Parts: sequence; structure tokens; C-alpha cells
Amino acid sequence: MKTINFCGANAASRYIPRSPTAVIRIFGSPLSKYGADKYPALKGDYAHKLECIFDDLEPEYSAYLEKLEKECMQKGYTLFNEAHAQEIFLFVDRVYNDVDSFLVHCYGGVSRSPAVATGLAEVLPGSFILEKGPELLRWMNRHVYQVMISTGKKLKLEKLLKNCVKQTEYEKLLEKM
Repeated sequence: MKTINFCGANAASRYIPRSPTAVIRIFGSPLSKYGADKYPALKGDYAHKLECIFDDLEPEYSAYLEKLEKECMQKGYTLFNEAHAQEIFLFVDRVYNDVDSFLVHCYGGVSRSPAVATGLAEVLPGSFILEKGPELLRWMNRHVYQVMISTGKKLKLEKLLKNCVKQTEYEKLLEKM
């Protein structure tokens, strides 16, 4: 079982991994106030890195999602979507056996990174221990979280996640039958 932690950019810049760790860095679009150029450099030596670019947007109604996504693109912002979630899940699956822990960080550490970390922990139960308590999750981006959950479930059904999915005893028994 791996640990997964989330934090803001400043805490991530001071974090020094003590064991092999993969980092997922979440940047905002270049035009936003949370673009990659606003983040401090990482000091730690990470076994694997993934850099994602999406903004902290939270559409209230999914019916307007497609319209909002087009408007965001026209203004230079990026709405989190299934392709982002798939990239994160496939990265985690690819490096899962190489590391002991995962660090997910965005600029503030209160919205996007907890949504990604919680989505990973919930879709892959038995694979992760989320290091922060539920009281810190109240501000997480619900849109990012929902897309993570739906995409992760789809990837599990399609059996595209091979390394980080822990089978239950019941599933193992079914395979033997």
C-alpha cells in the first residue's frame, strides 16, 4: 500500500522525499495567475514526475459543461476533463511499482490537488493511504473529483489499470471459477 499526500506549491518546494516518490504537479493555464512560472522549483529528487495543466474551475451544472469548456478555451483557460484524469491514472499505474509514495500539489493545495488525491484513493481502495484527514477536503474542487471518480471507474472496468488495482478476495475467487 502506498501513501498519497497533497499540498500547495510552497510546501512541495520544501518537501524532500525520504523514499522513492512520484510527484503530480498541477499548474494553471499560462494566462492564469497560477501558471507554471508562478510556482517555486522542487528541491527534492523525485523518481517520477507528471505535470498537468488545468485551471481551478468548477462548473455548477454539467449540462453547461461543453459550453463552458469552449468559453474557457477561448479565454485561455483549461477545464479539467476526462483526458486529464486518464493521464493521471495511467501515470500512477505505470510508476506504481517503482515508488513508495505519491505527492500531488497545485498552487494552494486546497482545491485541485486534494480532489486528485482523493479521487485516486477512492477509485483504488487498498492501493493508497490518504495522509490528510477529511476535514481538509471540504474545499476540494468537486468537478475535478467527480471526473476523477467517473474516469477511474471506467478505466478499471476496461482493465487498463494493471499495477495499482488491488483485487479483493472475492474478485480473486471469481477468477478461479
